[in-house]
Amino acid sequence: MAEMHLNYLMDGVFNFSLPGARRVSYTSGVREAFDFVGLNYYTRNFQKFVFSGEGHARGVIKSPPEKLTDMGWEIYPEGLYRALKMITRHTPKPIYITENGLADDSDTRRAGFIEEHLRVLNRAVAEGMNVKGYFYWSLLDNFEWAFGFTRRFGLYHVDFSTLRRTLRAGSRKYPEIILESRG
Repeated sequence: MAEMHLNYLMDGVFNFSLPGARRVSYTSGVREAFDFVGLNYYTRNFQKFVFSGEGHARGVIKSPPEKLTDMGWEIYPEGLYRALKMITRHTPKPIYITENGLADDSDTRRAGFIEEHLRVLNRAVAEGMNVKGYFYWSLLDNFEWAFGFTRRFGLYHVDFSTLRRTLRAGSRKYPEIILESRG
């Protein structure tokens, strides 16, 4: 799906088709009217499409619970690499990872999440992908649009009754990796 949007940004042509169901095409005279690509990456989804004589149905294939965030999203660092590779196939423009993080109130997965995602990011840069920046989401726990204050993405835990902010143990991995890379 994302490739269709990149094609549109690069070439001004948007084509979408779902066999037997829908086809959409749109052409614009605007091409390459952007300075960089901003990528928000959290997870991947598998969709299972079942076609029958009565129409079609779909279902999401879930991962085991130990690989899921508090949002129910799969932790899949390789997807970040694949997204960067796909973008690189379409444009040489700079890429910024504008959001990448996880909801993890227990703070049991955060350090591994950070380490694994930065590892694939390092691999992408080593292979010549034009990645210019990475922004973890989020510095502080915040209001999550669909879940209010119940999902904890922050590197810092926020006590919403006192507004006290405390660095999570799992968040310490982030500056450690940055300092090691400066080496």
